[in-house]
Amino acid sequence: MTMTEHEIPEIPEISTPIHSLLPQVLAWLQASGVDPAVAAPVLTPMLSEQSFESGDAELRELWREGIVSSWLGGPAIEVGTWPADGAGRPLVHVASISLAEARGIVDEEGVSSWSGAQSAHEQGSVFSLLPATGSLEVFHDLATWGFEPGDGDAGGWLVRWVDDPTTHGLVEGGEPPEPACQQVMALPGFTLRSSEDAAVIAPGADPERYLDAYEQWQLDWLVQRFQRPAQHPVPTSRVGGHPSHPRAVADEILAQGLPLGEDDEHLLVLEVESWTSLAGWFGDAGSLEVWMRRSDLEAGAFDRAWCLIRTD
Repeated sequence: MTMTEHEIPEIPEISTPIHSLLPQVLAWLQASGVDPAVAAPVLTPMLSEQSFESGDAELRELWREGIVSSWLGGPAIEVGTWPADGAGRPLVHVASISLAEARGIVDEEGVSSWSGAQSAHEQGSVFSLLPATGSLEVFHDLATWGFEPGDGDAGGWLVRWVDDPTTHGLVEGGEPPEPACQQVMALPGFTLRSSEDAAVIAPGADPERYLDAYEQWQLDWLVQRFQRPAQHPVPTSRVGGHPSHPRAVADEILAQGLPLGEDDEHLLVLEVESWTSLAGWFGDAGSLEVWMRRSDLEAGAFDRAWCLIRTD
């Protein structure tokens, strides 16, 4: 039987425990033949489009009602003049993330269930170090890759924290290559080390088993986000967690761009993919990573963040 235009494709079942607590995640990894110590699952607020139409209509309606949400692209929170680069060219608004929503993905019991995994890997700390209120906003020129030490002085990006967004309006600005606005919600999830990072950490492990589990996890998130079968695994935007691209590349660049002092470390604060809603904004279906030193994150110095466009 062939499918007619009126038939709706069946949504596949999600086989990975994408919203589960640590014990269930560990059991799934072990059943998949993956060493949990290599995968290093970390509690992470994942950003999902489910139930939201594209465009800014619903976003603006909620804003008028005093409800602060999270969204990609579109308008920004009106705080002073629109951000510009060193030459005065307007930056593009990439994301506004409600930190109260991100911090509220699980209760205290849920957070405590992940404490062992988080203490074993530095990326778990972002969840508790970010402010519990306000919005995190990211602007970018979509051209500065962040691979050179001098990129930080060019004004190609701006990361800021807006303490009380409800006291501000929304404003348009910047010129993205393709206009886009997509409201998202933060949902409980976890991230895993990329397959490239896992191969470095455990060179003797079976790479196929790890890649199969990793890609199934990505596919299941796509089903959750869009409620339709997923054809190819792609990243999901997230707050903190592991980067989708090899960590070693970021470490090498950040060692020059954001040199560390004693007992400091680099933390991934946000990753925004451009395969879906922001199609093509970051190179050839790449991602934008926002990194900070732990010391700067603890001090709330978001203006010292470093942004990387990753297509590797």
